[in-house]
Amino acid sequence: MSLIVDEVVAKRFRKGEAVERTRQLTWDSFKNKHRGEALVEGKKSISNAEYQRGNKLTKGQFENRLRKLNPKIVIVKHPNPLKITHFETKACLYVEMPDGTRGQLFPCEGDWMPEWDIWGEMVIKTPLGELRKMPYMCVKRGWRTVLIRLITMNLLKLEDAEREFGVGNRFSWRVMTGKGPGQLAI
Repeated sequence: MSLIVDEVVAKRFRKGEAVERTRQLTWDSFKNKHRGEALVEGKKSISNAEYQRGNKLTKGQFENRLRKLNPKIVIVKHPNPLKITHFETKACLYVEMPDGTRGQLFPCEGDWMPEWDIWGEMVIKTPLGELRKMPYMCVKRGWRTVLIRLITMNLLKLEDAEREFGVGNRFSWRVMTGKGPGQLAI
C-alpha cells in the first residue's frame, strides 16, 4: 500500500514544515534573548548604570593618563556634521601620523566616561506573555572598552594599560584580555 501524494498534499506538508521551522526559530531566539538576562556580574545587571559607572573619569583625566602610554593618541570633540543633539557629549580618538595628519580611530565619550559600558534597556514580551527588561544598546562607552580597543589595535600594551589604569575586576576584562577562560555572550 502506498501513499498517493499530489501537489496539494505536498504543498500542505511544506507549509507545515515552514510553520514548525518558524516556531523553532522563534523559540531559539527567545532562549537567546533570555541568555542575555544572565549577563550579570555579582548579581548586578549590565544595564544597572550605578554599578557600571565604577571608577568614572573625565575626558581630561582619561586623556592625560592615556597619553602617558601613547603620546600620539588624542581625544577631540566629535565633529558632528549633522548637528545631532546626542553627539554633543561625544568625542573621537585620533592617532597622530608621522606626517602630522590625524587618523580617526573611533568615537568615545567627550564629557566623562564610566569604567564599564552603560547599557540601555528595552522591554520585551516573552512567548509566555511576561514583560521583561533586556539590555539592548550601549548608551555610554566605558573607558575600559576604549582601552581594550586600543590594545587590540596594537596602539597600547596590556601590561602598560593595567599598570596605569589598574587591572579590571570583572570576568569580561579577564576574557577580553586573554587572562581567563570563557566566552562573552555579547
